[in-house]
Amino acid sequence: MGELLLISVTKWGGRKTPGGSGGIYLIDFKTKRILKKLEVSNERSSRTFGGITYDKEYIYAAIMQDEKNDVIWIIDPSHFQVVKILEIPKIYDVHQIDIYEDILWITNTNYNEIVAVEKNSGKELGRFCVDPSQPEECVLKPIDKKKYKDYDYKKRIHINSIHIEKGEIFLTCFGFEKGNFNSSQLISVSWKRRNSQIIFGGLKTWDVLCFSWNWTNGLSELRWKRKEEKMPKQRRHYSPEKKVEILREHFKNK
Repeated sequence: MGELLLISVTKWGGRKTPGGSGGIYLIDFKTKRILKKLEVSNERSSRTFGGITYDKEYIYAAIMQDEKNDVIWIIDPSHFQVVKILEIPKIYDVHQIDIYEDILWITNTNYNEIVAVEKNSGKELGRFCVDPSQPEECVLKPIDKKKYKDYDYKKRIHINSIHIEKGEIFLTCFGFEKGNFNSSQLISVSWKRRNSQIIFGGLKTWDVLCFSWNWTNGLSELRWKRKEEKMPKQRRHYSPEKKVEILREHFKNK
C-alpha cells in the first residue's frame, strides 16, 4: 500500500462483558491523516477487531462476534463496506491473520490452533493444534485453579502472530515449552497443499528470541536463551532499533 498504513483497533469493554468498540483505519503516512475508516461497536462482546490483512481486491479482518465465536469480514477497500462475512466453525479470540496465494491463515488463539481456509468462501482446508495437551484458553480463569490442579495458567502458549511462506508457517507466542516468555517464542510448522487439503508436518522451535514486556515501567526487555554461543550474559534494555540490529546479525549467522 505504498506510504499508506492499514490498521485495526479494538477498545475493550469490561473484561468478558459486552460493550467493545473499534475500527479499521487507512492512514496516510505523509499527511498523518485518516483517509478512510470503518468504526463499529459490539453489544455482544467485550472486543471487536483482531487481525487484519489484504490482497489486491479486499481487506480481511477478524472480528469478535460474541464471547464464543469470531468471524472474518471481507471489506471493499474502495468504500470501506463489508461485502461478505465468513463464518468459520470453532474459531475464537483470533489474533493475526495472513494470506498466502488463495488461502487465509488464522491464529485461532483460544484453541492453540492454526486454521487455513479458502479466502473467499471460508471453506476449511485444515487446522493444526500447536499443543493438544492445553485446554482452551477461555476456560483458564483464576477460579478454575482447583479444576486444573496440574496446569499452570501462565504456561499457556497464546499464539499472537503468523507469517506464511512456501512450505513453512512462522508463529510467535508467549513461549512454547514453558510459556510466559521463559522458552522459545518463535516456532515454525511445515505445510503443503494436496488438492483441497492442507497437510501439516513437523513443528520446530527457534532457539533465540525472548522479548518480554515489563509491566511495571513499560520498558521492553530482550532476553537471550543462553547456550554456548557468545550472547549477553544478563538482561539488558535495548532500543527497538538495537533489537532489530541484534536479531538481523544473529539470523545472518545461522
